[in-house]
Amino acid sequence: MWVFGSELHYLDPNGSDYAETGAAIDTPAGAVPGSIWMQADGNVQYIDASGVRRQISKTPANPGYAPPAALVGSIFVEPGNTAGLRVVAVDGLGAGRAFTWWNGF
Repeated sequence: MWVFGSELHYLDPNGSDYAETGAAIDTPAGAVPGSIWMQADGNVQYIDASGVRRQISKTPANPGYAPPAALVGSIFVEPGNTAGLRVVAVDGLGAGRAFTWWNGF
């Protein structure tokens, strides 16, 4: 996953690029462009190239999903899913939130 301009991108296992522009929240002082993280509520936030904090809010397709050997705080594209349209974020308790997005995001 990476930030390009105002968009958050990821590649599926076939190399297709998917992106979405998150909703602008604010412009925090000292923010590092390109930073990506998961909030406690499971929403993914990032700092875009202009220093704007953005959020992608999705309803988890499978809340409480427990990905094998996943590290707390990790965000990854799960291999083996159709077109790679499943992004998993692992919360602070080690439970995963598997998000399935219709067009990648």
